[in-house]
Amino acid sequence: MIKAGTISQEIVLTMDILPTFLDFIRQKPSGKNLDGISIKDNLLKQLKYLLEMCFMCMVIEVLSEVEREVYQKLKLKKH
Repeated sequence: MIKAGTISQEIVLTMDILPTFLDFIRQKPSGKNLDGISIKDNLLKQLKYLLEMCFMCMVIEVLSEVEREVYQKLKLKKH
């Protein structure tokens, strides 16, 4: 088991795909043991991180646009 917050360099194998899909749809394999393991939690953590980064980029873009507009208004008032 990998501790929370640990960065793993483990390779995901194709045998991990089916257990991952089954985990996402909350199903167990029917009658067979699978060699792979679910990587659902790792995928969700990465997705959460990417969404947070996208949100921060959007916030920065909006703030930059507001800053440009304020600058333009101040520039126009001086003339």
